[in-house]
Amino acid sequence: MAAVVLAIGAGGALNPLETTVLLTVEETMEAMDRAQQVRYRPPGA
Repeated sequence: MAAVVLAIGAGGALNPLETTVLLTVEETMEAMDRAQQVRYRPPGA
């Protein structure tokens, strides 16, 4: 789930979003690796 949120956020769709830290550094790094595999296209792109 974190990977999907990172992928969508990278597209700029969630810019005004505030987050609370819920993941360790290791979990975040794993999610970032998985986010590269998510195929997401921002609306209007």
